[in-house]
Amino acid sequence: MSKFLYLIICLLPLSLSAQWSHQLQFGFVLGSDKSHASARVADTLIFSYSKAGLNYPSGSFMTTLPINEKWLFRTGIDGSKTTVDVRVHNTRTRNDIYYERRTVADMHIPVEVQYEASKGFYLNSGFSVNPRLEFTRAPQTGFLETNTGNDEFEDVAYNSMREVSFNYRVGTTVKFFPWLGVDLMYDRPFASLVKPLKLGGDEKEVKFKYGVWTARIVYFFEWQKLKNSLNRNEGKVKKDFW
Repeated sequence: MSKFLYLIICLLPLSLSAQWSHQLQFGFVLGSDKSHASARVADTLIFSYSKAGLNYPSGSFMTTLPINEKWLFRTGIDGSKTTVDVRVHNTRTRNDIYYERRTVADMHIPVEVQYEASKGFYLNSGFSVNPRLEFTRAPQTGFLETNTGNDEFEDVAYNSMREVSFNYRVGTTVKFFPWLGVDLMYDRPFASLVKPLKLGGDEKEVKFKYGVWTARIVYFFEWQKLKNSLNRNEGKVKKDFW
């Protein structure tokens, strides 16, 4: 997973060359679809995953390179917080046998193309590599039906989430001013975010994936112009001071 982060870090110096433009973005996750999936792992036991919580902050640093007058290439890194609940439910007693809450940072390393449909209005499309960094993992046992078998369920839950996924992305970027705009994006995994569950010698598929909508305010800038402006201002301050 770390190789993808190393790759984007290595590309940052290249992106700061004069040919690239840059975008700092900050906003929120607006919503998600298909946020629950489950699989029956025994006659009376169901293993389920659900995405919890919305309106989490989301940030991004993107760089763009013009291809021609209408088309641009865009890459960078963005991320947001995601909370996933994992449960094992007994359908006979209608109680949970195991439950944990996991909080991860969903990182996106996209490769996109932008098409300027009209002045300041861009259509975006592409895909991304999504490594996930786990923040917290909190198994809950105090209110459960029984502790029998919890260790086995905990081991299965711990190893079940994929550390990396591949997503497709679509959206739009609008420039209100040369330096300010908004970015609306939707992304969704190609495959399930959960590996096949191995429990009791059998494998069960859980098709757990969700699309996410994000909305961010965008600050547009060019590194070389910003650097030159900062240098001029620094020289003026020194001159005025002395």
